[in-house]
Amino acid sequence: MHFTKVLLSAIASISVVLVSPIMDGGAVVATSQTVAYPIDQILHPRSELIPDPPPVCNKVEGDLAISKAIYEGVRYLHKQEDQGIHCDSGPKYCNRVSCSWNSAIYVCNDNDFGISNSCHTVAEYAKSIVDECQFHCSRFNQQCVKGQFFDTAKWNVVQMLPVSLEAYLVQILAFDRLLKFFGQHAVKATWFTPSYTLVSFPDQMAKVRDAGHEIALHGYTHERASRLTEEQERKIMAKSIEVYRDFAGKHPKGWAAPYWDVSPRSMQILEDFGIEYDHSLMHHDCQLYYASDVGDSVIHTDYSKEPETWMVPMRKHKMTKVVEIPASWDVDDWPPMNLSPPSAGGHSHPHHVQQSWEDQFSYLYKEYDTFVFCISIHPQVSGKAKVMSMHERFIEFLKKHEGVEFVPAEYVCGEFKAGKIAGATFEMGV
Repeated sequence: MHFTKVLLSAIASISVVLVSPIMDGGAVVATSQTVAYPIDQILHPRSELIPDPPPVCNKVEGDLAISKAIYEGVRYLHKQEDQGIHCDSGPKYCNRVSCSWNSAIYVCNDNDFGISNSCHTVAEYAKSIVDECQFHCSRFNQQCVKGQFFDTAKWNVVQMLPVSLEAYLVQILAFDRLLKFFGQHAVKATWFTPSYTLVSFPDQMAKVRDAGHEIALHGYTHERASRLTEEQERKIMAKSIEVYRDFAGKHPKGWAAPYWDVSPRSMQILEDFGIEYDHSLMHHDCQLYYASDVGDSVIHTDYSKEPETWMVPMRKHKMTKVVEIPASWDVDDWPPMNLSPPSAGGHSHPHHVQQSWEDQFSYLYKEYDTFVFCISIHPQVSGKAKVMSMHERFIEFLKKHEGVEFVPAEYVCGEFKAGKIAGATFEMGV
């Protein structure tokens, strides 16, 4: 007899994780190749000293940002500065510092060294673009803007994302399509949601909550935990929990690291804040286990030091009380079906993706009596018509297998903690 738990986890990030012609937030790129097709000026940022450079209103057709969304980002950045957070950017790197309704603010650095900017300054630069360059956009019947603002030290503030017909359709329809789909198939999913999305789109997220789905933590603005100090990571966790409790009326049970990118401290921080499970690690592909606190157990290769100092075994990890519900890039809609210009990434045929998912499920169903099959989907990807059709076919495939249940992450976490499913055990280090 098989007992298979199928988890559908929707990464509910209307405001944060959206298709971008610039780059996905946090991607490491050479700025000489960053946004070749929206605007040429970022390819050759100004480096000459100009006292007060005016905004450069972009004239490239089709790339729009919504003015009110950028103003929201401006207010957000002022709050970040008030909390002591700077708007930094690494060498040859573009860092997304605010994103709302497919309209983002980036700090792009063309220097060979990292820079630390006042978020107040970045906010005022972005605001100046809107003030100077906005115009009435008839397609959306509101003020839109194209443009960027360069400073004088080889870094610039860019704010521009395309509000294309596809992106607009996804934002308006994707949540409703997925909620309808889940309802038709009696599926209760887990929606890993950045706190910024909860506070920015409460009505849309209320539909998720009121339909009985689980909502779990997913950072505040989809920031990478590995790039945070421990103090920053703890502040973000505390604020995220506060936002969640205000919205859901209870303490959150789970967390998925944005980009599935954890820090050595993340599991201990989750335990300290009473979070029961994580969905970020990949030590197994279908069995739950207790996550370990990495801490300072790993000694990294340091070429500036004598080899004897780093040719040592990994120190033993300490197990935490945090249950790991393993993640997998192999059962995620984003890598194969999210359009990632200027490359051809994201153009995989849904039938090919479906076959890959079916092959993985079939192998696990053959090899294990009990296992968890976690499917990660994003509204802006899976909300597309061709992908919705794939999900319709795939769920019918799953239903043909005896013992399959569709459950949220909090349920399977409870089953594991109660000893009803065995899971796996890992011991790392010596």
